Amino acid sequence: MKIFIVGGAGFVGSNFIKKFHNYYEIILCQSSENEELSKFCIKNNIIVEKCKIQDSKIIDLILNHKPEIVLHLATFGNLKKCETYQNEAFDVNVLGTRNILTACKKLNSRIIYLSSREVYGNTNSNSSLETDPLLPNNILGFTKMLSESLILEFNEKFKLDYTIFRPSNIYGIEKGKFVVARMIKSALEKNKIEVFGGNQEINLVHINDVLYCINFTIKNPQVVRNQIFNIGSSNNVTILDLAKKIQNHILNKQISIEILDSRTGETTFFKPNIEKSKKFFNFEPQTDLDVGIKEITSELDNT
Repeated sequence: MKIFIVGGAGFVGSNFIKKFHNYYEIILCQSSENEELSKFCIKNNIIVEKCKIQDSKIIDLILNHKPEIVLHLATFGNLKKCETYQNEAFDVNVLGTRNILTACKKLNSRIIYLSSREVYGNTNSNSSLETDPLLPNNILGFTKMLSESLILEFNEKFKLDYTIFRPSNIYGIEKGKFVVARMIKSALEKNKIEVFGGNQEINLVHINDVLYCINFTIKNPQVVRNQIFNIGSSNNVTILDLAKKIQNHILNKQISIEILDSRTGETTFFKPNIEKSKKFFNFEPQTDLDVGIKEITSELDNT
């Protein structure tokens, strides 16, 4: 099966490629150079293309490769970057998605789209269901919501097959870009962890659990066709308690926790309802948070 991965140089894409490159014919499309991943691709005969998703040239690239699936992982930065560069966030997250859909429509390719928990805004009940109203409170969530709307429109008008995932905060071994590894890296290098606010409740999901869901979707199209799924864990943690967990795992240093002001537009409480994912593809989070923290700490402490 041929899979064209857009945004494949990011955290999810690079992990997917390294784990499943022997199972699928993969074409990696990246907008900026990921030197480590590029070397891996060369070594394993994986085709690498360079193109920005908002550039219409990406349509021709996809048409030339004729993939059966487009795995759309591209996104414009994090919450803060989207707020600062709102036009660029719209170009990448919305117009870029339209380019992908235009190509998929011509080829009748399936699209698997990694959206965001930010489309919900704050959870207003016990947990957020896939059928709940989308009330994003920041530009990242708003542009992801618009992207989802485009996918649903292409499905309605052109019968384009899709699967949309709304993951919680993804974590795992990486160099410190996302919240868990960033906190651990700061603790190891600066002997302190900065906490913005502290009372916000977040839901964390390990990268391996996300990869399981994506791979299941690729292999079982009839089960997940034209569906939206939350991917998350069963339990929440406050930002402050997360910092304390990390503090407790680093035994050979005195780690301080510095409380800073909360950031504008940040979701203060989100918890996904993951019953649909459990029902459709037996999803059950496999990595305990403490195990994940220990894994990342060990990796970063040895680099």
